Amino acid sequence: MKFLSITHKFDADEDSQFDVSYEQQLLLPGRRIRYPDFTINDAGGTTFYWEHLGLLDDLEYSRRWESKKAEYFDAGIRPWQGGGAEIGTLIETRDGPGGGLDAGAIASLIEKVLE
Repeated sequence: MKFLSITHKFDADEDSQFDVSYEQQLLLPGRRIRYPDFTINDAGGTTFYWEHLGLLDDLEYSRRWESKKAEYFDAGIRPWQGGGAEIGTLIETRDGPGGGLDAGAIASLIEKVLE
């Protein structure tokens, strides 16, 4: 259900210039396949790879995330905070303490990064 509100943000806007896919396959160098939570393509040709990190308190989950993040970096995908990259821009969101999702913060981030 967490992701439903994110996709609804784009679907509700009839004039949306974004194409949003959930867990779309991404082939990285070395034939590594990854499935970002969302792949968002805008009308200008920018691709955003959005990862929502819900279990970072779990050591194994956190370790896997750091490995996946390094693969993105090795492929030339860069975080939005640093301006992203031509090949792709990484967006990370996280659950709050105790696993809570701050829908207002997610909506604010969508507006800040994508609009």
